[in-house]
Amino acid sequence: MVSTLKTGVGDTLRVDPSASISGLPNLPLELKSEETAAIRRRRKSAGLSEDCGPHFGLALSGGGIRSATFSLGVLQALARHRLLRRFDYLSTVSGGGYTGGFLGRLFTRSKEDLVGALPKAVQPPAENTLSPADLVEKILTEPRSRPISFLRENGRYLSPTGAGDSLLAGAVVLRNLVSIHVVLGVLFVSVFLLFEALGVFRGDGLLHAALASALGAVAVSLFYWLGQPFLRRARDPFPARRFNNELSRATLFFLLVALGLLALSAVGWLASFVHQSFGPGFSLRQALNAAVGAGGLLAAVRGFFRLLPTGGGRVRIPVGLLAAILALLLTVFLLTLWAVAAILVSEGFGAAIWWAVAIAFALTLLLGRTLPFLNQSSLQALYGARLSRAYLGASNPERWTGSGQNVTEAIKGDGSSLEAYRPHEAGGPLHLLNITLNETVAGKSQVEQRDRKGLALAVGPCAVSAGKQSHALRVTDEDPRMALRPLEASRSEYAIFTTPKDSPLLNIYAESLPLETWIAVSGAAFTTGLGSRTSLALSLLCGLLNVRLGYWWDSGIDPAVRAGRSVPSLSGRLHLLFDRILPVQTHLLDEFLASFPGPNSRRWYLSDGGHFENTACYELIRRRLPLIVLCDDGADPEGRFDDLANLVRKARIDFRTEIAFLSDADFADDPAGRFFGGLPALRKDTETGFSKRQAALARIRYPDGTEGLLIVLKPTLTGDEPLDVLDYYALHPAFPQEPTSDQFFDEAQWESYRKLGELVGDRFVAALSGRPLTPENLLPRTAEPRTA
Repeated sequence: MVSTLKTGVGDTLRVDPSASISGLPNLPLELKSEETAAIRRRRKSAGLSEDCGPHFGLALSGGGIRSATFSLGVLQALARHRLLRRFDYLSTVSGGGYTGGFLGRLFTRSKEDLVGALPKAVQPPAENTLSPADLVEKILTEPRSRPISFLRENGRYLSPTGAGDSLLAGAVVLRNLVSIHVVLGVLFVSVFLLFEALGVFRGDGLLHAALASALGAVAVSLFYWLGQPFLRRARDPFPARRFNNELSRATLFFLLVALGLLALSAVGWLASFVHQSFGPGFSLRQALNAAVGAGGLLAAVRGFFRLLPTGGGRVRIPVGLLAAILALLLTVFLLTLWAVAAILVSEGFGAAIWWAVAIAFALTLLLGRTLPFLNQSSLQALYGARLSRAYLGASNPERWTGSGQNVTEAIKGDGSSLEAYRPHEAGGPLHLLNITLNETVAGKSQVEQRDRKGLALAVGPCAVSAGKQSHALRVTDEDPRMALRPLEASRSEYAIFTTPKDSPLLNIYAESLPLETWIAVSGAAFTTGLGSRTSLALSLLCGLLNVRLGYWWDSGIDPAVRAGRSVPSLSGRLHLLFDRILPVQTHLLDEFLASFPGPNSRRWYLSDGGHFENTACYELIRRRLPLIVLCDDGADPEGRFDDLANLVRKARIDFRTEIAFLSDADFADDPAGRFFGGLPALRKDTETGFSKRQAALARIRYPDGTEGLLIVLKPTLTGDEPLDVLDYYALHPAFPQEPTSDQFFDEAQWESYRKLGELVGDRFVAALSGRPLTPENLLPRTAEPRTA
């Protein structure tokens, strides 16, 4: 039976519960069956009927600890009203994953641990028959429970013990920064030594080579024009056009080589100048004069920009331009430093310079094969460890007393393997972790991706999904790696998950990462790959400063066997060659130069899921759920709803799904209008400083004719919050939209966000007025259901 509901705006809402239970549209049949079976098991464990209604989803957006803390309050409110267990899916991204992982890890603890997490005064008797879902609800709603208290005490999860811990983290950061530049420095010193041995580095050799390459470009161009009359008389124009394209590519190749050689020649000249100026006779006075001169030059540049007319204020240099200037200066400085080092080494070895070249390249090759260095040299491990100990460790009994409370120390039981992380088996939701697979050069066409520069990657309990239509089932295997079985419609088309056609192996064996690493990768906001915001200047600057939170994940897939893959260009083939010989340096330079091949490489560069879609609703829209509740906690101080706009756009383009928000007028005659409103009602009023509403509702039209509802819960203030929350707002006017860069919450800040989330959750439940959590009960009261 299909229910249709009048919405009061001229059309109806159509929901087919039987279709939602029997299968999840827009997914491969095997994946539909796997998730449907898992949902039935989780409902049984949660004390619900296996057929209690359609599948519902809860999404926790990105936004760092702000999102994590506000979302925690919402979860507490839903748990108090026994509605949390009604959600079959939990989709998280970035900061939402902190709390999502905390909740999921609670469900995976033993029953004894859950009972011990409660204060003794409210612990059930030993012979209690409470389910894990019952106990998790009690833990969430009891403010004195050990996990909630632990989270409150660790709002400064990145620097929990203050100055001492910051110094330790600083030492790790410095060690990794130096290590990165040693690895790359050895590579460039080797190259410069080779040029020095050939006698072309400090002379005119590189200039002559650059001139020869430029002449090669001219020759190819002349050949192009001279050949046009003959090509036009060809009977078949296609080979002629292809030949013209090859000549154009050859021209570009020669020009790029010429520019590269000119740059190397400039580096050689600058290094020679520095070497001569700072030679043995170089005095301290000269050094001071040089420093003063450099400082004066910088001051003059700064003063120049300050004096420029702006029509009302000082010049504000765009972030992109500033990043480009800083990155260029750092690059020139480092290249010059390495070039001077090469000159000094060559002088030290004298006639035996070729021995120096051999030793340098041998060391380069050795460093290039140490693949663990790629990820261990970044800040990802430190970031993941702090997240794991603060959020996943909050439900670890070893953390509640004694030395376990120090989150700077690792303790067994904090994290979990991804294989053992199955909260749905104990009544929790199916947890979907959203990540961005950075791709600036598409593997299918080998052209630059100028818009998205990334693909969605979702890791769930049943499968891993990539892009719009690629999926691979997670299967049980004795191999310690993650075993994936591709679910591709056709083996002749481009497929992200693939195995060789003639291979007897049905599975892909990818790198197995623990839960805490996946959560940290999902929250890797500051790194070299930023999805659609990736740029050469920012990537180069972040790389040189080693601000790298992303992860190079070994997918286990050889891109050479992928069907539908375009033939690599000459530069592409050279890249593959260097990748095989020096994989560490190749991947580091890819990061620095913002060149991410996406799935067209065995190792995929993964970063914050918010770099692709920050609401975490993408995977829920893919599953065409009839009800989605979203905690939209991304940074939005100006009330532009950028994350929601991005979701609407991607839902339409990728899934042919339309999302339309209701207005204030749709709730004019409904009591729920005191809580729900149009998006403008969620903006802060410039006069009062408060918002009129804290939630919005949108209708979702799926391509199969069914419809759903999207409920957006927003961290806004209406002016009737408790005194402590309003007091915090008076002292911090940016609340509750303080910058995501603030990841060090004190007690007042943490409690203000948590309490606000709890209030919004309570008001959302009150808007139901005691009615069941169903799509029809969330529409305006003027919409009476009717059956068809």
